[in-house]
Amino acid sequence: VGVAGVVDDALPEDLCDQDPEEDLSLRQLRGQKMMKPDGEASKEDNAVSAKWSFTDPDPDVLIWDTWLENTGYEAEGQKVAVGWLKTPLVHDPDMSPYEAVPYVCLRVKGIAAMNQPAKHGPLLGHCGGPGSDNNCLLNAAMDINGKGNESTLSADFDVWAISQRGVGLGDEWNNTPPCPFKYASGEAILPFPEIKCNEILTNPFLSQVDNRTFVELIMGGNNDTSESLVNESMDYIVKILRTPDMTQTESGIMAFNETLVRWYYRLMKLEFSYCYEAARFKLQSPSGREYNALQFGGTMDLVQDIDLFRRAVGAPKLSIYGMSYGTAVAGVYGTVFPENTQHLILDGVVDPFPDVQQRGDLFAKGITATFNGLFDSSRPFRAALLYLLADLAIFQKGGDENIEAVAALFLACVEFYWSGVDSEDCPAVLEYLVQSDDAPITLSEDLFDFGMQAMVMGTDTAGRLNEEAMIQWWKESMAKQPIGTPWALTWVVGISTWPADARPVPPLGNGQVSPVIIGNLHDPNTAYTSAQLARSAFPRGHLVTYQGTPVTIGTLLGEGSSEEEEDGEEDSQNQTANITQEDFKEGAGLFYR
Repeated sequence: VGVAGVVDDALPEDLCDQDPEEDLSLRQLRGQKMMKPDGEASKEDNAVSAKWSFTDPDPDVLIWDTWLENTGYEAEGQKVAVGWLKTPLVHDPDMSPYEAVPYVCLRVKGIAAMNQPAKHGPLLGHCGGPGSDNNCLLNAAMDINGKGNESTLSADFDVWAISQRGVGLGDEWNNTPPCPFKYASGEAILPFPEIKCNEILTNPFLSQVDNRTFVELIMGGNNDTSESLVNESMDYIVKILRTPDMTQTESGIMAFNETLVRWYYRLMKLEFSYCYEAARFKLQSPSGREYNALQFGGTMDLVQDIDLFRRAVGAPKLSIYGMSYGTAVAGVYGTVFPENTQHLILDGVVDPFPDVQQRGDLFAKGITATFNGLFDSSRPFRAALLYLLADLAIFQKGGDENIEAVAALFLACVEFYWSGVDSEDCPAVLEYLVQSDDAPITLSEDLFDFGMQAMVMGTDTAGRLNEEAMIQWWKESMAKQPIGTPWALTWVVGISTWPADARPVPPLGNGQVSPVIIGNLHDPNTAYTSAQLARSAFPRGHLVTYQGTPVTIGTLLGEGSSEEEEDGEEDSQNQTANITQEDFKEGAGLFYR
């Protein structure tokens, strides 16, 4: 990959061939246990899978059914293969002697290396989310070695991507062949159900109850449901349903209002409670036992699916390029399956703490650091009044090419609102960008647009904050990093109200695996602290730091190979990050020698 060629040339050839230490840690023991399907030894399993390949996989596990050309991912002469991966809903070898668990299908895409068998084996791309799909194919544009035959990526890696559990087929639904796998009974094995939650507005029971009953459901049977309380409560409820992302309305920033934050917690808890019990997420095993699919959508389930793919294509080792949340996927895989890990790139590291409060603090810290990096830190911190413009600037919602203009507009409005002096640089028309308090309620498939994230992070994260504990966290976060609190609030509330039992990921790290860890000082989604923590967890890893505004350096490298840059035009992304591809290629060699 952009970094893959550098990594491969720099790391010791025998790094991944070393025997594991005899004194295994608990997480390594857990990994070895989990990597033995149906109780079989991993060596035996690898011997059986050796006859399979990326182009001729195990037909009982993986079937390619479609081949695409001219998609923009593959180099000339290559095709994109699309297919289904069959995987057990529950990866538990101790259960298999007693019960046949349900299976699910996951959609995958891949590009076979030009030189077969691939010198470096399979390389998974995971674009983060949670919710990365099979379109996260790493392409030749990301390879700093060049294109075509010069691309190590195209020549020597079997590149692939997976739609993780809970991701739907999207626009591919109408053109996708059904999953071909069946149970012994002949019953079809179905795709893992898509996770979207909007029970409050679509559930027949919730949509028909009167306001008093609805408020009582949310309040947990509180007896004080006078007419005045019901009316007051419904005002808050409707306000949140109009703006479920808790951003800005003409009344101010919703996430800065304690009463609204409380009702936000209550509504999300009600939503996820009913969503979790929805019939569409219930699966039956061949023996008739019912399983809730939402209990098995965490990162540990995903890395087991990834390793199942590795075995299905007969690869002894596998590499992962993970971006944002994808770094958690890569890190957990390297922790649980160190013997099967080739190379890992952790690009824009998500915090490695499976603790809800620590996750919330780091989510908020990342945005605050971005704000301080984009704007003069000597200016007073007044983002609360102008959060909309700050949000546009920090998350580059107006496009990368407009970030300087948005930032200048933000500063002009700060001056206007605090000086009271009219300024043409902060036109009054901007006020129309802020949503009105009486905006209509929009019926969406995913009410809070957080079902996928709640399932994954709620499964991965230990601890559930009740309402009062959440409010205590909110107050402390508001005091320390107010501009980052609204975004972090959604994660803390979503994780805390997810009703499934937590199955936290093992402690991140391994003494044998040597990942490349890329930390960005000004990435709103991932605090730089997380990159440092990941480096501590993998003592043989290599930490690269850059000061860009894209979420990941993979984005930078991908755009760096554009036609505009080849024609000699300036690449604003490279200027912003203060790094060029040649600089990175030359400097990275120093890191990895």
